[in-house]
Amino acid sequence: EVARGEREAAVGEAERLDEALGMQALAVLAVRLHESSQQQQGAAVLARVKTLAGQDAGKLLWVADVARRLGKPGVGQDIERALLAEGRLHPERVPAVVTRVLETEGAVAALRVGEAAAKGTHHPELLDILMVASHNVGDEARAAYWSAIKLLSAGAEVAIKQTPK
Repeated sequence: EVARGEREAAVGEAERLDEALGMQALAVLAVRLHESSQQQQGAAVLARVKTLAGQDAGKLLWVADVARRLGKPGVGQDIERALLAEGRLHPERVPAVVTRVLETEGAVAALRVGEAAAKGTHHPELLDILMVASHNVGDEARAAYWSAIKLLSAGAEVAIKQTPK
């Protein structure tokens, strides 16, 4: 009972701190509770973290990561997939999500979501996935297109880095 009271006091204090800092502190608390065999309490704290995250994409990624640490990878994947569909997923996370789509739903689905994401990022790994998916559906012209986009993007990146400030 004492531990429960202390935990609730810690949760209340974290919620009173700066919103982002409080959410991060609660996320860490959820992981620690889970690691100390208090899975129910960890899940309850994760629910509070999700509430605090609201619709903020960066904060929702914290929720996704914590959910994975709590043994709920589906929750994390659902959050990332929704953010991808909305065009709000961080570009560094896009390739992993599209890879999961390729592995679980196939090349056609990966091309659908990956090409939509490519409107916002030409992440080299995403372009590689789009080339693989294009090959998987037998569309060599599409694969060549994504290969050319990758080369053009790499060239543009070099040019930008060499441009004097």
